[in-house]
Order: sequence, then C-alpha cells, then structure tokens
Amino acid sequence: FWLKIQSAQAAECAPKFAPAESLTGAMGDAGKDMRTKVLLIGPCQAGKSTIANVLVEQSDGSDNHPYRPTKGVRILELEGEGRRYQSTIELWDISGDPAYSRTWPALQQDAQGVVIVYNPDDPQQAQDIERIWADRFMQPFEHMAPKQVLVVQTLMGGEHARAKLLPQKLAQFAPAAIVNSDELTTIRADFDKYLDGMLQVVMEKQHKEEDALLGDGK
Repeated sequence: FWLKIQSAQAAECAPKFAPAESLTGAMGDAGKDMRTKVLLIGPCQAGKSTIANVLVEQSDGSDNHPYRPTKGVRILELEGEGRRYQSTIELWDISGDPAYSRTWPALQQDAQGVVIVYNPDDPQQAQDIERIWADRFMQPFEHMAPKQVLVVQTLMGGEHARAKLLPQKLAQFAPAAIVNSDELTTIRADFDKYLDGMLQVVMEKQHKEEDALLGDGK
C-alpha cells in the first residue's frame, strides 16, 4: 500500500460538508472511486499536525517551528492504491482544544477511521486522552472495529521505547503504535499498515450493506 499527496487545505473552524455519499464514495467491485474519512485526534501538543504533515510529505518530521495550535480542523487528502482498491484518504487534523467541542458532531459525521495521538509520559495528556478523547470524543465510535482505530503514542527513547498501558476504553485497540517524538517519520509504516486493514473493514461493511439492499429489493 502506498500514499501520495493529492491536495491539502486548512480551515480555522469547522468546514462545510459534502453530502455523506461523496465522502464514503462508490466502491464498485474493485473498490475504485472510494473516499475515506479518517480523523486525527488527541490532546494539544501531542504531535498530530506534524504527523499529518509527515504523512502527506509536507515535512520530514524535523521541523523546529514554534508550536502553532490548529484552529478547528485542517483537511489533507492523500491517494492510496492497493491490489484490491483505490481510495482518496481525507485526513482530518482536529484541534486538541476542547473549546471546539461544539463542532465535534459535525466533524465526526461519516468518519470511517480514527487515529489517536498522545504522549503517555505527559501527565496532562495522559489525563486528557482518557477524560476528554476516550470518554467524550470516541463515544459515537464505540462500536468501530479495532482495525478502524490506530492509537499512536509519541515517546522519547527511540527503538527502546515501550508502549504504555492504554486507558480502559481504548484497550480494545491495542497494541499502540510507538513513535519516537524526535523521529516522527517512522509513523509512515504503521499508518500504511493501518490503512490496509481499515480499508478492508470499510469495504466489507459496504459490500454487506449493498447485499442487504439488493436482498430487500427482491
């Protein structure tokens, strides 16, 4: 599975939304023309935007720019191809500021996958990931298949770093991907693997829905 950047745009608040059909797309027999919405969430200063930039090859992960919090959401698009499908990935980089929580229901609409990023060694982030993101934001996605959720822990220590225990409400999505906070480019391999499994689940779900509709029409 490989990715390339198609386009990117930024927004200072919740963006306008296309109809649900245009977000999920028409998969067809080979999964072509598919559009998949993936949310990138987590506390402030967890590294979400840098990871997003790495994934769309706008950054090598070594940026030393001053921290600039995301205002509302950024939307980036990547195009991926595999043996059985072709998909445009809409990567929604959502602000870690709970002040934007009123926009969450709109942002959550039609999401097919979620990537959760946090540093478990930061006491505030460890608290926020459970109290805000696992308990509140993830509530509409509690029935998502494990392959549709990727938990990323940004840690110091490089290859010697070990995953920390996940909050109870995220335990079903273990194991977490471990990324050295100084070498965020290593997330690419984990993200590619995640997309491969997540898109397979999305395809299977849509095929079942299509089969059910055809069965009802007989």
